[in-house]
Amino acid sequence: MDQATEYESREEQAKAEVGVTAISRPLAISTVLVFLATVIAVPMIDQLAGGWRAWRRLAAGGELRQRQHGFEIALEEGSATARAVRPGVERVLAVGGASAVESVFVGREGWLFFEPDVRHVTGKGFLDSAADTVVRGKEVAPRQRDPVAAILDFRKQLSARGIALVIVPTPVKPAVQPEMLWAGATGPVANASFERFTREMEAGGVLVFDPTAAIIDGRERFLAADTHWRPEAMERAAGALAEFVGRRVVLPQSLGVEYRRGEERVRGRGDLAAMLRSSQSREFEEVTVRPVLEPDGRPWTPRADAEILWLGDSFSNIYAAGAMGWGADAGFVEQFSYLFGRPVDAIRRNDSGAFETRQMLAQDMARGEDRLAGKKLVIWQFATRELSQGDWRLIEINVGKKSERRLLVPPAGETWTISGVVTGKGATPRPGNVAYRDHVMAVTVENVEVEGHGITGGRAMVYLRSMRDGKLTEAAGVQVGQRVRLRVRDWSAVSRQYEFINRSDVPGIEMRGQPACWGEWLP
Repeated sequence: MDQATEYESREEQAKAEVGVTAISRPLAISTVLVFLATVIAVPMIDQLAGGWRAWRRLAAGGELRQRQHGFEIALEEGSATARAVRPGVERVLAVGGASAVESVFVGREGWLFFEPDVRHVTGKGFLDSAADTVVRGKEVAPRQRDPVAAILDFRKQLSARGIALVIVPTPVKPAVQPEMLWAGATGPVANASFERFTREMEAGGVLVFDPTAAIIDGRERFLAADTHWRPEAMERAAGALAEFVGRRVVLPQSLGVEYRRGEERVRGRGDLAAMLRSSQSREFEEVTVRPVLEPDGRPWTPRADAEILWLGDSFSNIYAAGAMGWGADAGFVEQFSYLFGRPVDAIRRNDSGAFETRQMLAQDMARGEDRLAGKKLVIWQFATRELSQGDWRLIEINVGKKSERRLLVPPAGETWTISGVVTGKGATPRPGNVAYRDHVMAVTVENVEVEGHGITGGRAMVYLRSMRDGKLTEAAGVQVGQRVRLRVRDWSAVSRQYEFINRSDVPGIEMRGQPACWGEWLP
């Protein structure tokens, strides 16, 4: 029997070889003790000696130096050994507040914090740097860093159509509850540029609603193991925003809509706990959410004919999108609509609030779908971390002509079954390495055959769900050159239902103005 067949896998061969390695018992014990002492001592000393200094830097608006890892993980992500060892390593690193993964800080009493949030609050003023460059592999793409220029440009485009703009920069967790990250800290705190930013917005005709006061007006503020606010804090903010809009924005008189609210208890897992991938005492929490219902009892739905358009990120979605694991139909938009008594149209995306929702609006407009028709107010909600880390590119938002449908799309109300060859696909996320649990990926399909319609040789752009509840779908594994069979319908018919999910387009293909399909994978 040759060596290739003696073991069933390289992993078993490695185990067998390790099993016969000769190491003396005293040497083994001393090695383990030194390793454990090093891993535990470094973060504990850093926490004890540096905690107070870190908070002083926070209060002064200085830089917070990211705590260093105890060691680098040398094994590949897919290794069975790495998967087995990592949870224990992360529990050890969590002692004293060390971060087990690059984007998560472990605070007091097991509270978790998103590293970009901490960096935003403790970093230098975001208005001190106007532009930056982002390097992605070999690609170098400009990222505009000036939120003032982007927001004022957006306001100018809306004003030309008689539409007011209210922005809702939503404070991040360490700004509201810094005491759970550093003992002795008191909040709220903000980035050094925030006050100046607010003044410049108001001077430029942009109304600014800061929900911080509403959030801290109660004990229930943020989730312990998640980046987002608790539903009670969100509802207080929605009520304060409804009052703000009623005072500051002139809207046509309306008889109002008598929405209703239910109540249910939900148990969710924090997005930061999912990223940490280890058991924390606060990993799961229970909250009471209040889903909003239409007058006829159906779940609340965005209305295309509403006079208000809402652009929002995951702070708007956390209790609205059931896929996030914290209930559905009870989000920031829903609560505002209920308390304000008016319908609202909505474009929501779980990430990149500085750029993505504006881009989605521009794409719809370019395809000839005028999402601003009849609108009197745009409410733009985004996390404050975007002010220092977001992409604030200027985006032209113009109404285009209806496409001549160079790409195949089923007529309104119809569903097709198609087959063809995949010629391009968007990027898929790595479960556990991203804060969101659902993802949509675009694919291009050539030589399309439409079953039962006699259509052959066409081309289609199809959005497919690539990750659901933190697990990759079968569609995520599709390869360029693979023949697929899909059930599709017009994307515009379902966009309000699915557009909140993070998605990736096919590299090099401009989707603005192009028709697309929503697809379901068929075996």
